[in-house]
Amino acid sequence: MKPLHIGIAGPIETCDVAQWVSNPEVLPQAAQSSTLLITLIRELLSRGHRVSAFSLDASLASNMESTVYASGGRFSIYCAPLRRRSIRTEQGVRGRILDLYRLERAALVAAMRRAAPDVVHAHWQYEYGWAAIDSGIPHVVTCHDAPWRVLRMMPNAYRFGRLLMARHVLGRARVVTAVSPYLAQAVSGMTTAGIDVVPNATAGAAPLIARQPRQAPPPSSPAHVVMISSGWGKLKNEVAGLRAMQRMQQFHPRLQCHLVGPDFGPGHAGARWVAENGQGQSFHLHGRLTGAEVQTLLGRMDLLIHPSLEESFGMTLAEAMSHGVPVVAGARSGGVAWVTGNGAAGRLVDVKSAHQICDASLALLGSPGEYRNCSQSGLVRAREVFSPAAVVDAFEALYRRASGAAVAQPQTVSRLA
Repeated sequence: MKPLHIGIAGPIETCDVAQWVSNPEVLPQAAQSSTLLITLIRELLSRGHRVSAFSLDASLASNMESTVYASGGRFSIYCAPLRRRSIRTEQGVRGRILDLYRLERAALVAAMRRAAPDVVHAHWQYEYGWAAIDSGIPHVVTCHDAPWRVLRMMPNAYRFGRLLMARHVLGRARVVTAVSPYLAQAVSGMTTAGIDVVPNATAGAAPLIARQPRQAPPPSSPAHVVMISSGWGKLKNEVAGLRAMQRMQQFHPRLQCHLVGPDFGPGHAGARWVAENGQGQSFHLHGRLTGAEVQTLLGRMDLLIHPSLEESFGMTLAEAMSHGVPVVAGARSGGVAWVTGNGAAGRLVDVKSAHQICDASLALLGSPGEYRNCSQSGLVRAREVFSPAAVVDAFEALYRRASGAAVAQPQTVSRLA
């Protein structure tokens, strides 16, 4: 088929796109929040498509009129300013949620119209989805969270504003996807377009074909257990995971616990918890890591503990599975059960209970047969459902559907295996 010119709109780790442009020095240097779009872009480029990316960056906020542009070959990126404050006024500029990201959306629309792709794929049903629709270019909008449920977990003015944005975007969107059946059901009442389920692609999936199932570490050897979190608080439930690790050490004295995420950096909440609870040298605080560094670390781990109370998808779970690392996660944590194949890739428990997390983790590490089966199941599911090839196959069909018809026909919710 003829290659497409595809727009990808969402938070981009600009340090990772430097390899594709001839003038990387103009890009903001601070990495942003998501590596999943880099995986998608890489796969699209490998298939011969042309890609224009559209993103926002707070380091450009000092000049709200300036959009940075970089290009090379079949890839280009437009990075527009993002106001640093969500509500408070800074230097005479009010917080971005007060006008529902109007300045940011205007800059994104201008960039999209300048690039003029065949279709814009907007990630997150907020400012990026809104801009894609306003650009007048055929669009696909991917939902990565359920705004009603996020608001219930974090009841504040910013999250209420985000809910209003999502309602507006999904009420107008013509082609909509969600990253799990759980999320598709959660947002189904906000759109009449119908929802296709297309999961996130895992960056660690490239060598899956040659990867073999893991073996449980021998009882006499150290076991390396990791917890990766993007935040600290009630929703991510890290304290339950930390207490489970603390309890595990009573039964597995050679256990090595690895903690990844911004709050496990020096002086942050997770690091303070570890210091105050006397975990000693068996706890390794890695802090914030790049996507590539996370992949390297996962390749050395024996088990992932994922105590989050709610996930629309659970990227960390899929990444661990793509490395053959068994997981312990929540039985009632949103999309977690679906991602793990109803627990085939590990064990699902009540993650509010540190005892249950501990017992399930020790049982997996101490059962070589079950451990190997979980590793194998995770690898198979990652290869068949979450690999870049499988995910982009699904998106290519949606791009052609969106760009090939002035009015996209509603689709039923697709329940991928």
